[in-house]
Amino acid sequence: MTTLNNNQQGMVLLVVLVIVVFLTSLVVEFSFSTFVQLRLTETFRDSTKAYYLAKGGVQAARMLLLNDTNDYDAHSETWGQPWENIAAADGTVSLKIEDLDGKLDVNRLVTDQGNIDVNFKNRFLLFFENLEIPEREELTDALIDWLDPDNDPQPAGAENNYYEREKNYTCPNGKLGSLDELLKIKGFSEEIVRKIRPHLTVAGSKEINANTAGVEVLMALNSAMTSEVATYMVEHRKESPFEKLSDVKEMSGMSDDTYFAVKSSLKVKSNHFFVRSLARINDTSKRVEAIIQKDNNLMLSFKVE
Repeated sequence: MTTLNNNQQGMVLLVVLVIVVFLTSLVVEFSFSTFVQLRLTETFRDSTKAYYLAKGGVQAARMLLLNDTNDYDAHSETWGQPWENIAAADGTVSLKIEDLDGKLDVNRLVTDQGNIDVNFKNRFLLFFENLEIPEREELTDALIDWLDPDNDPQPAGAENNYYEREKNYTCPNGKLGSLDELLKIKGFSEEIVRKIRPHLTVAGSKEINANTAGVEVLMALNSAMTSEVATYMVEHRKESPFEKLSDVKEMSGMSDDTYFAVKSSLKVKSNHFFVRSLARINDTSKRVEAIIQKDNNLMLSFKVE
C-alpha cells in the first residue's frame, strides 16, 4: 500500500513538474513575444518619426536656397556648409546640399526635340579623354542612343536590337532618371561608372557654375581649358568666389583666348541642387534625397531610402 502511494505521489509530482515547465515556457514565450511586439512598435514609431524629420530636412534645405538671393552660388555660402547632427524633435538631422549645375548633365546630350547637342557631345568626348578612358567614342555614342527617340544606332553605339539580344531588356530611348541607369548602358562597367559618377548629373544646366565645378568638368568645356588653369580656378574661388562672370576673366593665369573659349559655357549662379537629408531617432534612421529647382522652388525628384 505504501509502495502504491509512493508511486502515485511520484506520478503526481511528475505531472506537476510537467505543468510547471509548460506554464513557465508559456510565460517566457509570452514575455518574449510581448518584448518583440514592443520593439516592433517602437521601431515603427521611430521609423515614422525619422521619415518626417528627414522630410522636414528637405524643406529646411529649400528654405535655405530660397533665402540665398545674391547673384552667385558658391560652396562658401550658408547652403554649401555641412549641417551635421542638428538636434530636432526627438532625434537629429544632417543635411547636405550639392550644386548640380557644377556637373555635366548626361540628359543634355540629346535635346528635347530629339537631336544631338553637338556642344555636349564634344564635352563628353573631352571628359572621357581627360579621365583617360579610351572608349570615349563608344561610351558617348551609347549614351546618345540610350537617350534619343529613334532606333538608329550611332557609329559606335547600340540601340534596341543590341539590348534585346545581349541584355534581355529594351532601350528606353528617353532621359535617365538616375545615374544608376548608366550600368545598363553598353560599355559602362562598374569601374567606369565609379570614375565618372562624381562629375555627372541627370538634372543640371547647359552652362556650368564656375564656383562649384570640379577640375574634370571645367576641362571638359573646351580643350583650351588646361588642367593648370582649371586647378587654379578651383583654388582661387576658395578665397574669393566668382561673383560675376567677368571675375573669371580677371583671374590671374586666365588668358583672353581661354576665357573666350569657355565664356559661353560658364556662369556663376545655379538653379539645380541635390539635397540629402538623414534623420536619426534612437537606433533608427531614414534618408531622403531630392532634386530642387531653385528658381521656382520645384521638387524635381524625391526618394526615400
